Amino acid sequence: PIVEFDDDTYVDFRARRPVMELREGLHSVLHWERILVSVGRDQTGHDLLILHGPEPDMAWHRFTRIVGELATELGVRQMAHLGAYPFAVPHTRPARLSVSSPSADVLARVSFLRSTIDVPAGISASIEREMHDRDIPSLGIWAQVPHYISQMPYPSASVALLDGLREATGLVFDAAQLRAAVIAQGRRLDQLVANNPEHESMLHQLEQLYDAGDD
Repeated sequence: PIVEFDDDTYVDFRARRPVMELREGLHSVLHWERILVSVGRDQTGHDLLILHGPEPDMAWHRFTRIVGELATELGVRQMAHLGAYPFAVPHTRPARLSVSSPSADVLARVSFLRSTIDVPAGISASIEREMHDRDIPSLGIWAQVPHYISQMPYPSASVALLDGLREATGLVFDAAQLRAAVIAQGRRLDQLVANNPEHESMLHQLEQLYDAGDD
C-alpha cells in the first residue's frame, strides 16, 4: 500500500460496520474497511497500481478528483476496472465480456460486447470519465454471470476478466488456481442440475440462446 484514504470522509460505518473480534469476552481486534492504493507488478514486470476497498458512500466528486490527481502524479498510462453482472447465460459456456469506455478509440481495440442501456453507475464509471478527461485511456470490463448462481463466487468470470484485461492492457496474471476452480465448480453445478429435470430444461434453453448469439 502507498496511499490510504480518510475512511471517515468516504465510508458510512453505520452501513459498513467494523468487525470486532471477540474471543471469550476479550475484544482483540477491530477491523475497519479501508480504501487503499497499492503498488505491484504483473508477471511480465509491468508496474501496476490497484485501487481497492469499499465503494465510497459519499463525496464521490472529491474522491474521483483525488484519484485523477494521483493518477497524473504517478504517471498512470491506462486504467481498467473490472466488474460482473447477472445475466441469462449457462455455466456450461465461457463467461462473455462486455465493455464500457468514454473513448471510441479504446472501444475499437477490444472485441468485447457493447451494450445499449441506462443503468445506475458505480464509482468506477466516475473514475473512468475522470481518467478520460485527463487523457488517460480508460475502460470497464464486465463479465456475465449466470443469474441462477449470482450469489456465489464464480471463478469462470474471474478467469474471463483476467483474460480480457490481458487483451485490453497487456497485463498478465497467474490464473492457474482460478482455472482449476472453474473445472471443479463446473462439475458440482453439472451434478446439481442433473438431479433436477426443471433445471436441466432451463440450462438447455440458456445454452441454445448463448450459442445462437455466437452465430
